[in-house]
Amino acid sequence: MLVEKTNIIQSNNGNLMLNNQRIVVTPSSGIGTLRKNLIETIGYERTKTFLIRYGWNLGVSDATVLMQEMEGASLNEIIMEGPKQHMLMGHAIIEGIIIKLDSKNNHFHMEGTWLNSYEAQEHIRLFGISNESVCHILVGYASGYTSMVLGTTVIFKEKTCEGKGAEFCLWVGKTLEDWKGEIDQELGFFKENNLINELENAYEQIVVERDNLNQTFVFHKNLMEQIMLGKDLQSIAEMVHEFLGVPILIANQNKRTLASIGLTAKDIENYYGELTKWFKNNNKEDVEKKLRNKRDLDKPHILTKLISVAEDQHYLVSPIIVRQKLVGYCTLILKCKEIKDINRMILERTASASSIYLLSQQIAIETEQRSRGYFLEQIISKQLTKEEILKWGHYVGIDLEDSFYVAVLNKISKNKRMIKKDQLEFNEQLIGNLSTYFTKKKARFLIGQRLDNIVILIQEKFIKEQGTEVPVFFEEILEYCQTMYRAKNFKIGISLCSNSIETTDQQYEEALAAFQMASLQRRIISYDGLGAVGILIQAGNESVIKRFTENLLGKLINYDKKKGTEFIRTLYVYLSHGGNLEITASTMALSISGLRYRLQKIENLLNVDIRNPHINYQLYLAIQLLIVNGELNLDL
Repeated sequence: MLVEKTNIIQSNNGNLMLNNQRIVVTPSSGIGTLRKNLIETIGYERTKTFLIRYGWNLGVSDATVLMQEMEGASLNEIIMEGPKQHMLMGHAIIEGIIIKLDSKNNHFHMEGTWLNSYEAQEHIRLFGISNESVCHILVGYASGYTSMVLGTTVIFKEKTCEGKGAEFCLWVGKTLEDWKGEIDQELGFFKENNLINELENAYEQIVVERDNLNQTFVFHKNLMEQIMLGKDLQSIAEMVHEFLGVPILIANQNKRTLASIGLTAKDIENYYGELTKWFKNNNKEDVEKKLRNKRDLDKPHILTKLISVAEDQHYLVSPIIVRQKLVGYCTLILKCKEIKDINRMILERTASASSIYLLSQQIAIETEQRSRGYFLEQIISKQLTKEEILKWGHYVGIDLEDSFYVAVLNKISKNKRMIKKDQLEFNEQLIGNLSTYFTKKKARFLIGQRLDNIVILIQEKFIKEQGTEVPVFFEEILEYCQTMYRAKNFKIGISLCSNSIETTDQQYEEALAAFQMASLQRRIISYDGLGAVGILIQAGNESVIKRFTENLLGKLINYDKKKGTEFIRTLYVYLSHGGNLEITASTMALSISGLRYRLQKIENLLNVDIRNPHINYQLYLAIQLLIVNGELNLDL
């Protein structure tokens, strides 16, 4: 045991004295409570600094007194007095001390153990087992005491700690030189001016933040004024460029530039290339999923990303989010990787302003689309008089006394079980894109959806103004759809031209009939190209048509349903190609012998000779009638 007797003396006035210094006896729980309050008030890191410095100053004070009282004693003797003071004060039981001192070469090594550390016990009582060592006052005391005695900086460190669940605290003390950089990260906690510097740095940072906030507030105010005045994204980009003095690009998800300034066409091309590479390396779907995360929508600092592509080229990218969907990006092109807070703050507000602008544009377009779609539906359903139709037409900028066509358009889908909601959402998106397409061409049109299909009313006069034929005009529409949705195929049916708005319902039926006949091989079909099928449909005698088709094809259709075969489809492809076996076999992915077997089976079921021109014409006509009436879908 290091301590053989106590030197604590109580004077006549009631003061407790140790080494000619007054001491105060405080319960360890009081120190623990202080520790807890400090952590809750200023945080763990600052509390650690405070406790280490407190212990350091206690150690320096004791060393100063003892060095005077023990004048003539060896350094080892004075150093050993430090642990005794620890034990006298009840800080811990100290055992297993080893000292190695080489004063000439400035080498020092000391190690030992603390048992029943009051700091560890109090930390566990208040916080539980810690992930790191917690005896900060003890470490500070040992470091301050020994540094004062030796006249050089000595730092103590715990290797194990009771606060981490160990049986004892194993500690080691060395000079800075002997630590050889091992404790460099800990040195900040021992610096006397650490808290002062931190407060000064915090103050300076607050001043900078205040200035940034003031500038950002003024910018944001001006930005909102620009939006309220109806300014577009290019005006917003120019405002940012003037304020920050750096290039900016605003783009949608499809790499379409919405606004830019300070960049050449080559710069923009390089940007899209680098962005694509970055998304590829970081998994685009995962990145966009995180950007769309609802929990992060109110945390711009999480959403904004820095993409470094070269030493002097960096992209600060902030997403544009509309209705909780990622629709584009605002990007500052920077030469320095170090980001100024003002740049980030301005960029994030620019992205927010872009979101507001795009949302307002979406709402305006959707309102007009719904108005046009509702108007078209009322015309087709004959819910309006001619006078009301003409008046409403004037409001939406289309003269409905001129000749016009009706077209029915949709994707060629093999997914017959597509969810209704998904179909409606797709149609709304397609209507939006087609509305933009027609508006840019300054077309006079109405567009809506009916029976899950897109319905378009377009004036003949406008088509002629384009200097093109009707089929070519609608082919361009299909090509546009194909460009917007590369993974899908589209088809369209076109009515006859009419100059009577009161016959719109008939034109819709004509377009729908033509649409039913369109296929991947013939994506555009006009009603006048239906021939006899069109006449029969227009005649409207459904019972006659039904008897005609059932008499000719009923057995074949029922056999397909029962056996799951494709005989009716095989027959239609065969008749469509004029009885050519090679083309039919290729289209159906069959061998010639396999096709011959099917055709023979079909003849046996129907009891007809399908090579007879009179017979095969009737069969072809019957299949077309079933397709037009929606009773047969061959997915061609």
